[in-house]
Amino acid sequence: MSTTSFESDVPLPYFSYAEYVIQKPHIKLRDVERKKAVFVARNCLSKNDREGLVRSLMELLPVESVSSCLHNADVPGSRGSKVDLVRRYALYLAFENQNVDDYVTEKLWGALDAGVLPVYYGAPNVWQHAPPGSIVNVRDFPSTEALAAHLRAILANETLYESYHAWRYRPLPAWWVARFEITRTHSECRTCLWADARREQLRLAGA
Repeated sequence: MSTTSFESDVPLPYFSYAEYVIQKPHIKLRDVERKKAVFVARNCLSKNDREGLVRSLMELLPVESVSSCLHNADVPGSRGSKVDLVRRYALYLAFENQNVDDYVTEKLWGALDAGVLPVYYGAPNVWQHAPPGSIVNVRDFPSTEALAAHLRAILANETLYESYHAWRYRPLPAWWVARFEITRTHSECRTCLWADARREQLRLAGA
């Protein structure tokens, strides 16, 4: 079976070296055009009620929702790529539509690839995916108010903001490299390799 779970026969994580280059230079806080958080989503019927969290954050700090879900802002010149759009903001609300281990989608990887700071809500084991120090994890805070206070501090403190980008300029941890080494092989080839290994196991068992 092939799923995003690393417990499946052939793991198919959203990250791949072919699609994302996550250690890109970031934009300095002083150069960020919109010192706010941005939320981008069309689906407003998530399984984890991310919409409720976004609504709460909107009451506590500047958040712009620029697509159809919770739309509250039209950004001039936003018709380009999503990467170009999120790079205009200091924070990106990388909120999945469900909370499932290993379900870490392009919301995280695209943000890291864009060089922005993701505020992540989703997979409980995201710490097994995101490079250390690269995200603000919603689960690390006891309340929405505490989360919002920390995000406001990031927006006001360049040193704190920079601390979340330091990982971009040093080697990735060995455990992270080993975990995602599988993505250097195309997903179809991974399946073939698994099938060949399985066939060999069966042959040896019947020898």
